[in-house]
Amino acid sequence: MDEFIKMLDKNLEYKNHEIIDDTIYIKVESNRKELKCPFCGQTSTKVHSH
Repeated sequence: MDEFIKMLDKNLEYKNHEIIDDTIYIKVESNRKELKCPFCGQTSTKVHSH
């Protein structure tokens, strides 16, 4: 699964997955050290929103 996720985006790391009924939920995390928030535009090294 990790190889598939890396094909989508090299900055994502596969954590786990869960199948509920007919839906697959895949949990991934970014491995970037800092990123610009798409909501406020501020660059941050920590998650400040979900």
